[in-house]
Amino acid sequence: MFRIYEENSYDLTDKIEFFANGKKVSVRECYTSVYPINARWPGRQRHESQRQINYFASLEGDEELDCIIKLPFEIKSVRLKPYEKSEEPCFKDRELSFKIKNNGGYVVLINDYRFAIHIFYNKIGNYSDQNYENVLYFGKGEHDVGILNLESNQTVFIDEGAVVYGCIHVRDCENINIIGKGTLDNSKNKERILYEMPYTFGDRAFNNAERDFTIRLEFCKNINISGIIIKDSLAYNLATYGCDKVEIDGINIIGCWRYNTDGVCLHGSSNVVVKNCFIRSFDDGVYVRGLDDVEGESNSYNVLVDNCVIFNDWNNALHVGVLSGAKEIKNVVFQNCYVLFGASAVFDVTNTDDMEIHDIKFDNISVEFEKDNPIPLIQKEHPFVIPNVDETKTHKPKPFAFLNMLHHEYTKSGTNLGKIFNVEFKNIRFYAPTDVYGSSIIGDEKEKIKNVYFKNIFWNGNKISDLNGLNIEIINSENIVIE
Repeated sequence: MFRIYEENSYDLTDKIEFFANGKKVSVRECYTSVYPINARWPGRQRHESQRQINYFASLEGDEELDCIIKLPFEIKSVRLKPYEKSEEPCFKDRELSFKIKNNGGYVVLINDYRFAIHIFYNKIGNYSDQNYENVLYFGKGEHDVGILNLESNQTVFIDEGAVVYGCIHVRDCENINIIGKGTLDNSKNKERILYEMPYTFGDRAFNNAERDFTIRLEFCKNINISGIIIKDSLAYNLATYGCDKVEIDGINIIGCWRYNTDGVCLHGSSNVVVKNCFIRSFDDGVYVRGLDDVEGESNSYNVLVDNCVIFNDWNNALHVGVLSGAKEIKNVVFQNCYVLFGASAVFDVTNTDDMEIHDIKFDNISVEFEKDNPIPLIQKEHPFVIPNVDETKTHKPKPFAFLNMLHHEYTKSGTNLGKIFNVEFKNIRFYAPTDVYGSSIIGDEKEKIKNVYFKNIFWNGNKISDLNGLNIEIINSENIVIE
């Protein structure tokens, strides 16, 4: 069986018709970036001229779907992602058809990467039969909450057809649930200007404004976030700081186009599971770091990211390290994931402080690159003018990127270097329009990167058998092995 989520009054469009097994599915609008241009916080938000309208639909079920999409323009080409879970769509004139066999997040790219329809085919879930206490319930319709601050033992239930405009912030609490089938939308919150200044673009972030993350959890324990759609974030979509025992299951993140709209951001948190999620972010997709902009010191360990779909419009898809006041990041596993679009790097492990990053594993991950990947840029002036792009050139994101270095802003420990060791990549499959893209493992003379293992790495179906075939630059690193 399958069922379609009820329509609500928010962002409905009649420009696209979508049918699944003969039933009409509601299609909603969302924003994506016109061009991948980001910046360290420059004092003001990214201008609305840099966004464009795309679309998404949400439904749930446990059966195979026969899908038909009718469009108001001629279809010239179609790509259905993830590639490994999909069959080639059929199209003629203004109509296309395809099958969806399994639950998960899918993206239909029509004519080029700029026009996308995102489909969230969720598992059947029933929250109403759970014995939640102290419930903040949001039913069908629109609700303005601004900043919703929770206390221990509270549940936020955003029901089907509900759109909650605002953010959810929690600090020093336990036993928190944020659940449902509705939408948490951060489009109405704006940055608070603390003092006036012109747009200033540089290599440091400015602090003249406060921006509210859509979900922010600080020093909390026993957290469950499941089922909801997070839309139009002002900055980070979902961030944890110094948290323990967190489960994030089946959420869908969409509408990211503003500066620094990272997906799932885990800072100094332990015993975390992120699974069955779709994340289209405009900065890192999923990352694991220590604490950076919150007081205190905390390590990150025992993190599992499983069966997630990442569409990364800017920066890194799966990332460990960089900002950290921690001493250690360890026991982190990314597995059974699909990376649908490459920006800067797919797998990034970077250390800019004196912490130790070790025992990191990436297993059974499919990565897709596009022939029309745009080159991600850093904005250096306002207004930004989209550059003339040579469409005959293929931007080549790095499949693997390692770096151990001091940084003028991120390093908190003075001159002490950290370590990166014991990192494993296994069963990684890349699909790309050209031969193997270049990667890098760059350590420091004083602290070399050590013990990086590659096993069963495939490029367009061909197994890579040696480091030369991997096309990887290795500097100040040792025991880099491919089987």
